[in-house]
Amino acid sequence: MRRWVLIVLTIALVGVLVVGVTSLLGIPVTSDIAPEQEREPTMVELSTGQELWTYYSASPGNFEQRSAINIVIANATTSDVVSLLAEDASWLETETEEGDAGSEAFSFGELDPGHHEQPLGWGQAVGTERFVYTAVEDEGHWLEESAQLHDGDYYGTRDHLRLYELPGEHPAVAIQAHSEHFDWFTLRHTVTSVEQAQKAVERDLMAVLGVEQVTRIFLGNDTVYDSDGWATFVAALLPLLFVLSSARTRVHRAPVGVIAEHFRDRIEPIHLVLAGTMVAIIFGVRLAGIGLERYTDLSVYMIAILLFPFIFIGIPLAAYALGRQFIARMDAAMSASIGLATAIILDYLYLGLAVLPIETILHRGGLVMAVGLVAAGAAAHANGRETAKRFIAGGVALWVLLVALTLFAIL
Repeated sequence: MRRWVLIVLTIALVGVLVVGVTSLLGIPVTSDIAPEQEREPTMVELSTGQELWTYYSASPGNFEQRSAINIVIANATTSDVVSLLAEDASWLETETEEGDAGSEAFSFGELDPGHHEQPLGWGQAVGTERFVYTAVEDEGHWLEESAQLHDGDYYGTRDHLRLYELPGEHPAVAIQAHSEHFDWFTLRHTVTSVEQAQKAVERDLMAVLGVEQVTRIFLGNDTVYDSDGWATFVAALLPLLFVLSSARTRVHRAPVGVIAEHFRDRIEPIHLVLAGTMVAIIFGVRLAGIGLERYTDLSVYMIAILLFPFIFIGIPLAAYALGRQFIARMDAAMSASIGLATAIILDYLYLGLAVLPIETILHRGGLVMAVGLVAAGAAAHANGRETAKRFIAGGVALWVLLVALTLFAIL
């Protein structure tokens, strides 16, 4: 077998191992996330009189099951719920807009929508618009969010809530709660669980209202993510309990895990430098994003513009520059591939993720292969080998293709 074929197969094996190691470390993957389409919505009647389609959709008029409604608070308004959950609701301002539903819309004034005033605890959030469908006395309405809250970091992990105020004689608030993390390879948030965020809100509600006031009702919307179809339900809010004590603030703790991969033979400092650089770039961008979000006035968009080049350009550039210091192509390829694979897995462990889409794991495996090819090509180029251009061109093309597919939401 020709040497370059062996190198390519070995790099591919490292990419495949990303999937296997991720599963062994307790980060299960799932392919059951594709939204289903309903021609006619299946409605559930609430105790307050409204009928509700128990999912939200990306656009009005399209009954695509993007995620499940998993919290319902009856006899309450959005203002009531925000005042209950937010440690500091001073950012909340209401203004009445004309619309089919006649509900209130909430503005965050001059505050940057990507920031929250509290480093921990429920605060204002920003996210893509999603829509729910409700009906009162057989008259249907599409509603957009009346508010969004989150607990965590925009550029780390967070629990994200979308609140929808349902009109009617007895108003109610439907909430879609999910856990997500920011993916620097796609510049988007990836949802990992709906059950985890629901339980977090449920614990907060119980701490304030009492266990007996918080129950669950079956909505049957168990077709997306890890939803079991049971929604947290509160029959009514008590006005005197509208502020959470500071003792209920949650701290996200990442599980402890260390992955040690090393060469058994011929290990030299340059091997560790290349692998360590991959880890440093991934963690540097992650921590820099969280730090800039918390301690500067930069918008989330400006932070992404500043840091994404370190991912898109910095990783393959480091693989090429350091790969040129190697004599053996296999050593360069393995150092870069194992370094990036380790960085990705450690990043997931740091974020404390509970579940990942199989598409995400396969995508990361492809990126690991691409970086390995670039490093192997750099080593070959430095030693005058004819295969250099093929390795470098193949690695760069694969890297650009995979990043572009996710940036443009094709993959």
